[in-house]
Amino acid sequence: MGDLIKRHSEFEAICWDAKSRFDPYFKGAFSGVRGSQAKFKDKLIEEARKPDGDLAELDELKAKAETVFASDLTKEHTIPPIMYDDLLGLEKSAVLEKVIVGKDDVDIAAMISKLGNSDWVKQGLGYFETSKPDCPFCQQSTEDSFAASLDDYFDDVYLQDINDIATLASHYEAESDAVLKRLRAIIEASPKYMDCDRFEAEVNGLASTIGNNLGLIEQKRKEPSRIIQLESLQDYLENIANSVSAANSKVVDHNSTVDNINEEKSNLCDEIWRCVVDDTKTSYQAFDKDRSSLEAAIESLQTQIKEKEASKAEKDAELIELEQDIT
Repeated sequence: MGDLIKRHSEFEAICWDAKSRFDPYFKGAFSGVRGSQAKFKDKLIEEARKPDGDLAELDELKAKAETVFASDLTKEHTIPPIMYDDLLGLEKSAVLEKVIVGKDDVDIAAMISKLGNSDWVKQGLGYFETSKPDCPFCQQSTEDSFAASLDDYFDDVYLQDINDIATLASHYEAESDAVLKRLRAIIEASPKYMDCDRFEAEVNGLASTIGNNLGLIEQKRKEPSRIIQLESLQDYLENIANSVSAANSKVVDHNSTVDNINEEKSNLCDEIWRCVVDDTKTSYQAFDKDRSSLEAAIESLQTQIKEKEASKAEKDAELIELEQDIT
């Protein structure tokens, strides 16, 4: 009997050591047995005798426990989706790849073509409006037909293309500002289930690319004949949308937990105890083997004692009967 008591005491210490390691994370699962080594050991033995179940990752259980055992458990709000289709559409604006030059059937067109830079001529036109009839560069007087040729060269079609570039610049800036404002509001709110560092890095990359693209559009305004291709924002925006979607998925799971908190607690407690049992599995198996052997030995001794006591009682009865016969 003493050996069995000693073996229980040794295993009890092992169980309590496990409790000390798991307790900081899983106090809620150990309710009712946290204050007693014997009760904790008995509970672990009870759980060890249950059929095996799926074993969850420890970090996953810790994360669940923070939610399920929280004293101020409340529902979280999902993040509204980011609307960015219009911004991506502006990247494909045809005016960016259009070589915008004046009419080629005007008498001055051959000279401008020879210069190979209608953008320079267009910029000089602004100075000419101030200095005419004198050329702002050579200071020589020009004929009225020269001004008329310039006006014909930069006709309504040209001016419409220039206006289209200005409109694109305005829309691109407005759309990108709206998207970045929305994303920075999300960063400021620091959602509970968002990987905020990764999300902010994506937003910063997006903002930098938008800045570069605005510079390219401005370049197109200054040099309309130049073909411009904007750097696509699609990868950044898709990564951002995926981060929002992943966070929202966790929020949905969290809110489902809140709605079914009692069932969630019960299931989590089962998972935690399976983890503790697995942690002490080798020690438990050794203890259970020794306990079985010692209990079998004790039971055998108790059976022998009972048999001896029965035999003694039988002999005592015979002795009394013999004594009575003698008397």
